[in-house]
This record gives sequence, structure tokens and C-alpha cells, in this order.
Amino acid sequence: MSKFFGAVGESSSSEASSSEESEEEVEEVKEEAKQKFTKTERALLSDEESSDEEERKILTPATKMRDALRKVVAPINTAIKDKDFAALHIGFNELVKEINKNAEVIQQSGEPNFLLKTLMKMEDLINSIRSVDEKNMAKNNKKNFGTLKNKYKKFIKADYEEKLAEYRKDPKDSEAEEEDEDEDEEEEEVVSKPAAK
Repeated sequence: MSKFFGAVGESSSSEASSSEESEEEVEEVKEEAKQKFTKTERALLSDEESSDEEERKILTPATKMRDALRKVVAPINTAIKDKDFAALHIGFNELVKEINKNAEVIQQSGEPNFLLKTLMKMEDLINSIRSVDEKNMAKNNKKNFGTLKNKYKKFIKADYEEKLAEYRKDPKDSEAEEEDEDEDEEEEEVVSKPAAK
């Protein structure tokens, strides 16, 4: 009987020591987490101190839309110059997505001239390709050209046919006009960031 009670007593003491060990491990893990958090916090504080003196720009939705469209239009212009219809097809799909995403802002502020200029360049390129040129194209370029041609015409008929016709009659200098508008907006929206102490 003493063996039985002794075994119980020994097991409870071993359980107590294992639970003490697990509690110690938990405390160690908590300490490590606190140290890591303080390192991260220190890094954030050092970043905040360096950026306290910088000015923060608040962009209007129209400015954000123009910036997003410029990022999409740049590769399209390169593809137009290179007559790379595979890249042009991909770029056009991205442009359509970006236009649909910013439809409300475009409706309020109007289409940027650089967008109309790019669409006009695309239309000129598509119309300049003759059936003879199309037959001499590589298989991949030919396939992308046909797909792009159909998608472009469908897209233009839906929304931009009249706007492009007006733009062709009176092409505005899109770069100078857009930059002037952006500078005016940025001057109004520059806000100095308050120093956090």
C-alpha cells in the first residue's frame, strides 16, 4: 500500500515540476515577445522621427485616377511605337480595367487628354495595318492584333467614339495642360504633417 501511495506522491511531484517547467517556458516566450515588440516599436519610432519634417500630400480622387492611368498608359505607348500587339493587347485590357475602376471619377472630372491621345494613337495604328501586313505578321502577333482590334472597336463604340472625334478635331496639348492642373491641385492640397512627440 505504501508503494501505491508513494507512486501517487511521486507522480504528483513530477507533474508539479513539469507544470512549473511549462510555466517557465510560457514566461520565457512572453519575455521574448515583449523584446521583439520593443525592437519593432523602436524601429517604428525611428522612422517616425525621420519623417516628422516631411510634408504629407493629400491627393484628390482625380489626381489618383490620373496617376493610375498614366502608369497603365506608359507601356501602351511603348507597345504602339514597337508595334507589339501582344503587349498592346495586355496593356489595353489593363487600361479598360482601370477606366472601369475609376468610372465615377472620370465622369465627374472628364477624360484626361493623355488618355484620349493614347486611344487615338491605338486607333491610328489599328487602322494603318492592312490585310497584307496582317498576313506577314507572326502567328502570336496576328492573333493578338485581331483580338485587340475587335475589343478596341467595341470599347470605343460604347463610350469614346464622340469624344475621340472631338479630340481629333482639336487635339489639345495634353502634357502641358495636365501638368498645369496637377500643379494647381498639389499646391492647394499640401498639408504639413504635425510633429508627434
